[in-house]
Order: sequence, then structure tokens, then C-alpha cells
Amino acid sequence: MFNCELFYNYLNDNKSKQFQYGTWDCFVFVEGYYKLRTGKNYFSDIKGRYKTIKGYLRQIKKLGYSSVYELMEANFCSTVLSLVKRGDVVIYNDCLGLCDGTYSIFLNQDTNFDYSFVETNICKSAYIVDRGQ
Repeated sequence: MFNCELFYNYLNDNKSKQFQYGTWDCFVFVEGYYKLRTGKNYFSDIKGRYKTIKGYLRQIKKLGYSSVYELMEANFCSTVLSLVKRGDVVIYNDCLGLCDGTYSIFLNQDTNFDYSFVETNICKSAYIVDRGQ
């Protein structure tokens, strides 16, 4: 079940981290929250095993998937964007992020801002994080 305090504490605790492939990127960002919320760790086979975008894609391919989208579709329950809930996982421009309602949160690797915000309704896809149902 969604815990607002847990969600915003996670975001606040990590907002000053610098983007770096393998240690703090979209996979690690989402995996950290997912593990905190559910106690499950679905990304341990990938996390920390790459240092570049090419390495990241290579790790996904080693698992038998051609993209992060294909990985998510095969392992998580997708939902339509109009039903996505705060704390669910979303994909935008092949990056994983967390839904925060009207906007979704992504790591920002190109500027000094902590996070990037994208309108949730323009994300490519959404996946349910355990809602306690």
C-alpha cells in the first residue's frame, strides 16, 4: 500500500545525489524505492554492473530483453496511464521514473536540478508497484 511519508522521504533523502551510471541512475533510483516499498529486489542482476549507457543496455540484453520497456513488460503488471497511481513506475524516453500524480519524477543527468518532472500522461508506459491489493 502506498505510504506518502515513505515516498517523499525517499525523494528528499536522495535529491542531492549526482547521476552516475551504475551507482545512481534511473534503474538504481526506481529499484531503491521499489525495494523500500515492497521488500522485493527485482533489479539485483543489473544494479551496479555497468558504468555507461552501453553497459546498461548490455546488462538488459544479457537478461534476454532488447530494452527497458521489454524488461518491464515481461516482469511487472502494466497499467494504463489514466490509472497510474502515485509511487508506480513509469517509462519516458527509455528512462524509469516514479509517478507523483499529474507529474512523474526522473533523475536529471544534464543540469544542476535534483529531479526532472514530466507530465505523467505523456509517459510511454506505467507499471503497478504493490498496492496491497
